[in-house]
Amino acid sequence: MMTVKVTLFRGLLLFLSVTGAVLSGSLLLVQASMGTGGQGATIAVLGTQPETTAAVLQELTFPYCLGNDIWIEMVTGYEGLYTEDESMEPIVDGAAIVLYNGGERMLEDVEVTLATDRDDLVFSGTYLPPGERTMILAQEKGLYTNQKILGAEVKYDLVETPWAQTIAFTDWDEKGLLLVNTGTETVADITVLYKTYYKELGFYLGGLTYQAYAGSLEAGEDTILPLSNYASGYSRVILVVSQTE
Repeated sequence: MMTVKVTLFRGLLLFLSVTGAVLSGSLLLVQASMGTGGQGATIAVLGTQPETTAAVLQELTFPYCLGNDIWIEMVTGYEGLYTEDESMEPIVDGAAIVLYNGGERMLEDVEVTLATDRDDLVFSGTYLPPGERTMILAQEKGLYTNQKILGAEVKYDLVETPWAQTIAFTDWDEKGLLLVNTGTETVADITVLYKTYYKELGFYLGGLTYQAYAGSLEAGEDTILPLSNYASGYSRVILVVSQTE
């Protein structure tokens, strides 16, 4: 089985507060090695949906389909900052998976459990966009030391198809994210959901989704919403939810 160790170099990250992190550099370095002496790791683009079993009693190979076009493409070791809570503590030999949502709808809550020849590893994520990959780190800073993966299962909910939104937004400026109500009615309870994305590697980093509450906007009104943990060029707004008054 391919083994890849991903290292996120701490020197590229600038932490502005205990509650969040902002990327100060434009590089993300990946150190990879293959147990078979290969030339690097390629994440396959998978568009099929073969029948699978949720758990088997022999060592799994990857990519592995969990069903409904949800794939574990890679199980890997990770060295860097723990992104699944706001502690951002450094970890070494952390367990991580690259999960691909090949479906047409966003996954709202996902929990993947890997049964190994040692302890189980659990990976949780929220709001995983369709057609995208996410690297998720194990809960409780679980370690990956080349355990044999003997089984895998997934639990998840789907995001209901959102109604047409009248809240438009522009990219981050020095103060925050500009939101504009382009509709003809007041919009209330506006909440912006966003995640960290590394276009160099083609995946979101961390199952954690950040949320910021913007309150209400009258028709034609705009506001600048400051966002913690937001880094221009790396963060992506994935969903804006609201209610019309």
